[in-house]
Amino acid sequence: MALYKRRRRRRESDEPINHDRWLVSYADFITLLFAFFVVMYAILRLARASTA
Repeated sequence: MALYKRRRRRRESDEPINHDRWLVSYADFITLLFAFFVVMYAILRLARASTA
């Protein structure tokens, strides 16, 4: 009885390697930054309306 290990070949994916993954993170960051400034603008408008 021969003792040996079978070598498994890596499956080559059909999808190309995505080198633009950073773009998704950047878009998320810009979206959060925009939401932050919208909230800050809304708070400023409410503060001005309550003092006027």
